[in-house]
Amino acid sequence: MRDQSRCGAWPTYGGCTLPAGHNIGNLDIPDNYQFETSPELTDEISGGQAWLRVKFKKLTPEAFMPTYAHIDDAGMDLYSARDTTVWAYHRKVIHTGIALEIPPGYFGQVRPRSGLAVKHGITAISSGVIDSGYRGEIMVLLQNHGHARYDISIGDRIAQLLILPVLHAVLEETDELSISERDISGHGSTGK
Repeated sequence: MRDQSRCGAWPTYGGCTLPAGHNIGNLDIPDNYQFETSPELTDEISGGQAWLRVKFKKLTPEAFMPTYAHIDDAGMDLYSARDTTVWAYHRKVIHTGIALEIPPGYFGQVRPRSGLAVKHGITAISSGVIDSGYRGEIMVLLQNHGHARYDISIGDRIAQLLILPVLHAVLEETDELSISERDISGHGSTGK
C-alpha cells in the first residue's frame, strides 16, 4: 500500500506557496517555483509552467489524491481505492474513490499507464470524458490483454488523468466540403 502522507500537500490543486527547495513526495521543487492560489489558469510561474486549481473529494477513506510523478508530467496518476483482480482477457471497472470539480472550460481524460501496458498488458480503455459538471466517482475501465490475472491493491497506480481545455465547435451545415489530399480515404488507406 502506498504511503498516503507523501502526497498530502501536493500543490496541483492550488492553495500553497512553497518555501525554497521544498520537497513534496518524490519531487524536488525548484527554488524558483511559485504555485498560484488563483482558480484561473496562470502562466506567472517559473518557466511559463501553468497550474489549474481542480478540487477533489475523497468518497472513501481508502482513496488517494491523484499526483504527478514529475513536475512537468502531463498526466496525474490515479490510484485504486479497492483490492481487486482483472482476469486474463477481461476488463473491469476500477474504483478510485475520488470525485473532481473540474473548472468550466476544461475536461478530464483517463489514459493508460505505459508501464502497466508494457509489463503486464493492462490498459485503460478510453470510455468517455469527465465533463466539468460531473461530480460522481472517477472510475477507470481496465482491460487485461495478458494471459495471466492481474491483482490490484489499494493504492496501486492504475491510470493517468489529463486535464485539458475544451474547444466548442460551431457546426455549419453545407452541401459541399472543401477538397483535401486525403479526401474520403479512410481505414488503412495509408498502408500498414
